[in-house]
Amino acid sequence: MQFYHLVKLAFSAAQSLTLGLTLGMTVGSANGAPAAPVAASKFYHGIVELQSMRAHDALKAFYNGNLPKAQRMLRELDTMEDEDTLPPLSRLLVTAMHGLYLQRDDAGSPEEANRLRAALDSAADKGLHKCADASMRAYAPTCMLIGGGIRGFRAILKLNTQSPAAVLHEGLEAVDLLEKGLTLDSTVRDVHLGLGIFNAMAASSSPRVVRAVLRAAGRGVSMDAGLAHLRRSGYEGQYTSVASQYYLIRFLLPYDDELRREKMEIFRSLRETYPLSSLNLFLQGHEMLAFYPDSFYRARSRASLARRIRGVEPRDYAGQRYLNLAKYQYTLLDPDPPGTLAPDTSFDLGGYAFYPAYIAALRLRRTIQEAGPDAPDRAEQLKQLQAMRKKLLTRIRKTDLSTPNQGLYLWQVGEALRPEQFSNQSADTAVTISKDAGKSRKPPDK
Repeated sequence: MQFYHLVKLAFSAAQSLTLGLTLGMTVGSANGAPAAPVAASKFYHGIVELQSMRAHDALKAFYNGNLPKAQRMLRELDTMEDEDTLPPLSRLLVTAMHGLYLQRDDAGSPEEANRLRAALDSAADKGLHKCADASMRAYAPTCMLIGGGIRGFRAILKLNTQSPAAVLHEGLEAVDLLEKGLTLDSTVRDVHLGLGIFNAMAASSSPRVVRAVLRAAGRGVSMDAGLAHLRRSGYEGQYTSVASQYYLIRFLLPYDDELRREKMEIFRSLRETYPLSSLNLFLQGHEMLAFYPDSFYRARSRASLARRIRGVEPRDYAGQRYLNLAKYQYTLLDPDPPGTLAPDTSFDLGGYAFYPAYIAALRLRRTIQEAGPDAPDRAEQLKQLQAMRKKLLTRIRKTDLSTPNQGLYLWQVGEALRPEQFSNQSADTAVTISKDAGKSRKPPDK
C-alpha cells in the first residue's frame, strides 16, 4: 500500500510538470506561430493515465505467461480504482484473464479451476456493481464496455458446459450493452471484441434454431461481420487487442492464402511481443503441422524452434504443459533431442494426453509423403495412418477438454491426418499436401 502511494505521488508530480511544460508551449505558440490543434483524449471516459499504464503492465505479464504477477498487479489497480472512484477496468481484465484460462482448459486441477472461477465471479460481480453506482454515470461508455465485456466472458465460459441456446439470452444482454456503448462513443474500440465473438460463434457453432431466432429478432449474424469486428479490436483496441488476435487465430480458416498470411503475421507479432509465452510457441507449431506442414519442416526450423523453446519461461501448469507440447513438436525435427529440448514424458498433459500419439501419427504422415507414391509399403502405411487417425479422434472425444476445445482439436487432427491428402500425390510432389482438397472444408458445427 505504501509503495502504491509513493508511485501515485511521483506520477502526480510528473503530471504537474507535464502540465506546466504544456502551458508554457501554449503561451509560446500564442505569442508566435499558430497553436497546434488540441489532440483528442487517448483514454476512455474516466480512465486516467496511471490506471491505463498499470492495466497494460498487467496484460503484458499475463500474455507472457505470468498469471500470478498479473493478478497481483490487478489487485493493486483495484485498490487505486476504489480510492479514486475510477471505472473498474481491473475487474474487467480479471474476468477476461481468468475466462481465457478456463476456456483453454489451462487449470492444472479441478481445485484450481474452481479457484479461478471463484475469482472470476468475484471480480465480475464487483465490476457490475460498481458500474451500476451513480458515481459512474459520467463514464457510461466505459462502463458499458466493462459491463458488456464481463457479461460476454461469462456467457462464453458457460458454453463449456451448456448449449448455445441456453446461453443466448446472456449473450444478447452483453451485445446490447456493447452496442449502446459504441453508440455513445465510437472510439471505444474494445467493444468490438465482444461483438466479434458473438457474430463468429453464432455464425459458425450455433444450432440452426439459434440462428433462426436471431434472424427473427432482427439480429442476423455472419462470420464476415465477426471477423470485421475482431480486426477492429485486434488492431485498434487498447485493452483487448491480444485477446482479439487469439480469437482471430481461432476463426480465420487456414485454406485461404490471404487469411493464412494474416494468421502468420499475428503469430509473428505475438511471438516477438511476448517471447516468454510457451502458449504462442505451441499454437503456431500446431497450426502449421495441421494445415501447412511444409512451413514447419523448413531447413531453418530446427534451430529456430530450439532457440524459442530455450527462451520461454513457464510459470505455472499451463506454461509447463504448452512447453512440453512444443517439445513434442520439436521431436519431428530432431528425433533424438538433448535433455533441455526433450519432452518430459512423465508430465501429466491432462486433456492433451492424446498429443504424443498425434505426433507419432504426424511422423508417419511425413514418412509416407517423403517416400512418394511408388513406395512398396505405401498401402500398408496408409492403412496404419487411417487407424491412428480413428483412434485419436475417439481419444479426443473422451478427454476432459471442454466441448468447444474438443470440437477444435477433432477438426484440426482430423484434417491433418485425412486420407484424401495423398490421393493427388505424384512422384513430382512427394512432400506436398494437396491444397485443392481442402478449400471448401470448414470446422464442424460444435
